[in-house]
Amino acid sequence: MYLLPFRSETLVSPLSKEVVQSKLARVTRPTLEKGHKGGIDFRLGTQSLFNGQVSEGTFSISRVLRKGDTFLPLISGRVEPTPRGSLIFLRYSMFPSARLFLLFWTLILLALAVAYSMGLQQLGKGLVCFALSGINYGLALFFFHRQVRRSRELFLEVIHFQEKDLDYSL
Repeated sequence: MYLLPFRSETLVSPLSKEVVQSKLARVTRPTLEKGHKGGIDFRLGTQSLFNGQVSEGTFSISRVLRKGDTFLPLISGRVEPTPRGSLIFLRYSMFPSARLFLLFWTLILLALAVAYSMGLQQLGKGLVCFALSGINYGLALFFFHRQVRRSRELFLEVIHFQEKDLDYSL
């Protein structure tokens, strides 16, 4: 498990840059569109699996969910052409509001731990606050990386990667 709320990876695809972008654009609903709730987009006849923007060579998307999730990752990436397909550079990160939430509560609990331990001479309460800050951060990372795994699986499914069939031998 990673100790920071982000993850990066590079995928090698046999598909061309244009095909990868086309597949992503087909299942991504632009975030600027109002009044559309996700699901089936009857105008296009396709299912919106992601919200976000897909532009020339880059994209910034997140999964469509039926109910909110604070730790849903934002997938930012770019697609670079190669002679035999393309390279897809991905970065999964928390949305800014989720990062702020995590930072705020972790710092508040750490400040309380210091205040109780040093200023008020109540070591027991200080240790409880310190433990709670660790639990808060640990749970946030757990839920974030669980959502990263789900988003990654959906992304790979959209561009038709079959991880089970990949041969990692040299």
